[in-house]
Amino acid sequence: MSLEVSHLTKRYGGRAVVHDVSFRVDDGELVALLGPSGSGKSTILRVIAGLAGAESGRVRVDEQDVTALPPRARDLGFVFQNYALFEHLTVADNVEFALRVRKVDRATRQRRRDELLELVGLGGSARKYPGQLSGGQRQRTALARALAHQPRLLLLDEPFGALDARIRQDLRQGLREVLKRIGTTAVFVTHDQEEAFSVADRIMVLHRGRLLEQGRPQQLYRAPQTEFVASFVGRANLLPGELTPAGVRVRLEGDPAAANAIPQRVKVLLRPEEIWLDEPDRDPESAPGHFVREALVKRAEYLGASERVYLELDAIHAQQPEVGGRRYHLEALRSIEEARLLPLQPGDRVSVSARALHAVSQPNLRVLVLAEGDREGRALTTSLLRWGERSHALITLLGGAVRDGQLRQPLEQFRQSFAGDLKLVDNQSMDLDLWQAVRAHLDGERYDLVVFPGSLGQDPRLLELLAERDLRHVLLAGSEGDPLQEGGHWSMLLRAFASGQPDLELPAEIAEELGARAEVRDLDGRLPLQPHQPPQRWRDALTLRRIPFTTVGAATPVPVDPDAQVRPHLDATAALTVLDLGPRAGLGPRQQTWLKALAGRWTWLIVQPDEADLGLAPTSSALHGRAAPPPAAAAALADRNAP
Repeated sequence: MSLEVSHLTKRYGGRAVVHDVSFRVDDGELVALLGPSGSGKSTILRVIAGLAGAESGRVRVDEQDVTALPPRARDLGFVFQNYALFEHLTVADNVEFALRVRKVDRATRQRRRDELLELVGLGGSARKYPGQLSGGQRQRTALARALAHQPRLLLLDEPFGALDARIRQDLRQGLREVLKRIGTTAVFVTHDQEEAFSVADRIMVLHRGRLLEQGRPQQLYRAPQTEFVASFVGRANLLPGELTPAGVRVRLEGDPAAANAIPQRVKVLLRPEEIWLDEPDRDPESAPGHFVREALVKRAEYLGASERVYLELDAIHAQQPEVGGRRYHLEALRSIEEARLLPLQPGDRVSVSARALHAVSQPNLRVLVLAEGDREGRALTTSLLRWGERSHALITLLGGAVRDGQLRQPLEQFRQSFAGDLKLVDNQSMDLDLWQAVRAHLDGERYDLVVFPGSLGQDPRLLELLAERDLRHVLLAGSEGDPLQEGGHWSMLLRAFASGQPDLELPAEIAEELGARAEVRDLDGRLPLQPHQPPQRWRDALTLRRIPFTTVGAATPVPVDPDAQVRPHLDATAALTVLDLGPRAGLGPRQQTWLKALAGRWTWLIVQPDEADLGLAPTSSALHGRAAPPPAAAAALADRNAP
């Protein structure tokens, strides 16, 4: 029996708890819906069973559309987490219940009952009542009852959630054996990754009501495409990285970029069991893998058959090694034999290498939003929450907006639905003004994008902040429109042929998500591209994301004089303007003139790192001479939009 769910959407209180979910389950397949609390997995199961309706979408069982049918007419079996047994009936009568309702004769009922009780290991318990059974026996009874009428499809909602760990371990293997023996197609809901791995043929991972990824357990564990799945399905070390034609490499803060790096945001996944620890100062050429660095042992946990080691890794500043860099935390899992050969104590230095690296092509997007509790702040917060819900962004809201009475309900709804994906920081509780609070916050946190209300774009303290902190991407909200909801036409004002290339990886990623199109204007008047000019990295970023774009040259280069007029270079029709401010060290009056000219418009500011931050950035295209990304990079980026 097969199941097909098409474009299923379910809302509660006007909020989509299941959003456009589609999948298929083949005959005899065991599929797990895996996700954290609030991801929509139980709601999907209830809609399939007919216990809840949906705003849109279809449910088909064996090609029959059952969307409008009542639960009984769908001929499905359902196992609840709390068993839902009839306490006044014996085990035998509970199992026979569905057969009695269907007027099955007594001999057939008893034969089917006895077969199922033997199958689930309760052959001697037919005359017992549920109150006389253990939790595991009650769940086995519920399973036998659900299978008694030979349903077309079996649905199980957290079937082992109420049981202790040892009983769960025994029951889940028994469940798989029973279902495979009778050939039943089943969909079961769980938040336990180990449970899903041990029972399911295929796993579908849900988050925020959306189906993020699906695949066989081995595939999701070894080659996840999203950062959420990488960290939710097993333990994970995730480090910053970059793609090259040879594949993915770890690139920590301070590491120079590869000359042939591909402009695509990625993170690098290192599973704990793939990390190898050795004596410090080991020759990198003799290490059994990639990414050889030295790390500090923080602590070690004895786990019986294995040992988990927690490590702290220092990034080395490319130009100033004595300064040090950001600290990264890693976790290694090694056998007891490995631990015996190299015993470790807190404070020891070790050499770290990885046996395997995997590119996570859809890393999380961490966004800091600054908003006060005024009309502008409320509008900005509402816009970013809507966009964050759709884009799976991790949002931190800082400022008076967190105390605003009109925002209390939407903020609380967002927090309840998405838990840790929204953080609130009240600068008043820190006894700091907004600028002081953002400086203090950025001392300990890193963000991909920082969003300011447009009114702060004219404040000289903005450029001071950009000069002091390593902020690469800043979004200034406009007074009209909302490109985060609409996409539309974007104007990109770049120094397209400068030695330091503007970083369009993140803008291109979001433009693709929103379906935006772009016009690229070179501030030095050297566009459009000529046939003899090699493609540039900014062009690669747009091409990889399939952003429709055109290029135009300024009639004259933008004047260097800060007092000169820059408005003629602006596109009044653009929903959003992307402005290349150049390197951090060069921020000054000229950039302030641009900010004044762009007042009231949605503006994305790109600040290039100084050479002292990252070493010389590559200026030539990694894709020059290629019609498509190289095979290793293409494989890492494959199916990034597929569920």
